[in-house]
Amino acid sequence: GKESFFIVDFYCHEKKLIIELDGEMHKRQLKQDAERTEILEKLGLEVIRFKNEEVETDIKKVLQRIINELKNNSSPSPFSC
Repeated sequence: GKESFFIVDFYCHEKKLIIELDGEMHKRQLKQDAERTEILEKLGLEVIRFKNEEVETDIKKVLQRIINELKNNSSPSPFSC
């Protein structure tokens, strides 16, 4: 019965997709991040996480994973966001 409000890094409403970028502080809050992801998924949202280092060193891989998630989504247009 507890209400929760979250600010996410990136959100596509049409696809119900959340993209989170995890920096150093996330290493210290793994439990909180897992609980937050669980709550968001119970609301019907898909959450994918990337470490900041992944974005900085392998952006092509990050973008490909996002594209794959959008394509796997049942909405008609995978590139609307």
